[in-house]
Amino acid sequence: MKKLLIIAIVCLLAAGITVGVLAGTGVIYVAQAGEVTRNEARDIALGDVSAELHGVTDLDVDRERKGGEIYYEVEFKLNGVEHKYVLDVNGNILSHRTEADDDYIGGDNGGTASGGIGSGSAGQSYIGVVAAREAALAAVGLTADAVYAEVELDDYRGQRAYEVEFTHNDYEYEIYVDPFSGEILKSNVPGAEYISIDSAKAAAIAKANELYTLSLDQTNVFELEVQLDTEFIAGAQSTVYKVEFKYAGYEYEFAVDATTGEVVYYERELD
Repeated sequence: MKKLLIIAIVCLLAAGITVGVLAGTGVIYVAQAGEVTRNEARDIALGDVSAELHGVTDLDVDRERKGGEIYYEVEFKLNGVEHKYVLDVNGNILSHRTEADDDYIGGDNGGTASGGIGSGSAGQSYIGVVAAREAALAAVGLTADAVYAEVELDDYRGQRAYEVEFTHNDYEYEIYVDPFSGEILKSNVPGAEYISIDSAKAAAIAKANELYTLSLDQTNVFELEVQLDTEFIAGAQSTVYKVEFKYAGYEYEFAVDATTGEVVYYERELD
């Protein structure tokens, strides 16, 4: 039954029909012709306040069902304001609510620190989320036009820092930026001493093919995710690439030694 359902969804996607799952229900929803997609609903909401994708934080788009009707909820933060939109499936804005962002410190032009944990000297200015995003992306040679990055002000080793998270080339980046100087405090960008991200992906997929008699490559697996991590392998702490993906109803997880490229751990389970 599950296999038939997967085949049906693939056929719908091939026909250009949008398929999704209603948030919190597990119910599969097949969009009708002419209905907007999640990204289109997002762009409509952002356009209503003249916001750019790279200028907002905490963006979340869900397709919901209420009273038998399907609608989109779009939420994001912009310059100290939380925006909550509700749109119908045709892209019409049904409601728009705003409230103050209690976590907001510093905007495009920065804020001012007045004391507290790691806040710096009194009157010292925060660089703001936009500058923090640009600093983090620049560390890996990217720009806000090329990738969307989430930014929030968090604690890092007893001081305030901007945490910047984004995914590029299937790799999940996590970078902490000093809120006053823009200096990179911590980064999980792979160093020159490690094999490349693509090499780690290739090693994991090759192992899957060997173990499970498959013919996989990076184009026919789903939800491929890679990140550097620390694991205890044979009683010793090792730096590995965690490589995860899905294929044909299974979830695959591999740990690839970041130095040698050897697969040191693997697991497969039903999705």
